[in-house]
Amino acid sequence: MNAAAFAALQRRSGASVTVMAAQWPRALPAGMAAMLSYLLILWVFQHAPIALGAALRDTSAVFAAVIAVTILKEPLDRRVPLAVLLATAGSMLIRLG
Repeated sequence: MNAAAFAALQRRSGASVTVMAAQWPRALPAGMAAMLSYLLILWVFQHAPIALGAALRDTSAVFAAVIAVTILKEPLDRRVPLAVLLATAGSMLIRLG
């Protein structure tokens, strides 16, 4: 559904089908990773306590911030470490609570 929605948005903004079709080598691994992460969290929710699964799911913000700064070379301003700290604290409180 995500792929269809994004393809429709790209078509509406004027992208041709051939341009979009040329992007499949980059889009396929990203789509597979998104689907795998969703299936993984569903498996965790079936086999572990909900609090543990929720804490695991909420750590994705930490990994997203680290990837953004290290791999994508996005600027590190004051808000990023604060957001990572809040996400970490929230995950710990979910697990403990």
